[in-house]
Amino acid sequence: MARFDISAVGKAVLNAAANAAGNTWKKIQHDFTADLQQVLQNASNIALQLESGQLSEAEAQDLLKDQSAILFLLAEEVDVDSQIVVQNAVNAAVDALWSAVKAAAGLAA
Repeated sequence: MARFDISAVGKAVLNAAANAAGNTWKKIQHDFTADLQQVLQNASNIALQLESGQLSEAEAQDLLKDQSAILFLLAEEVDVDSQIVVQNAVNAAVDALWSAVKAAAGLAA
């Protein structure tokens, strides 16, 4: 099994979010980074459960979607003008996170 490296995954997720957010990143970076830490720990646990067979791939993806809801709250915390950019940042981050979970569980990306 590939190890779920929270630091490396966190960096990849933050990079994906920052790239998608563009200039808005400065407005959301602090809250996004803080919220991401708990999501990353939970994603690591999901990867372990997926790898051990305690969860199916569909169940793991559903649990990860539940975790990503925490990050989507950021979209409500910023100005309406920034919402689409924030949602794109969160979508990019969630995609990177799901890829990392599947890789850590030894599933094809």
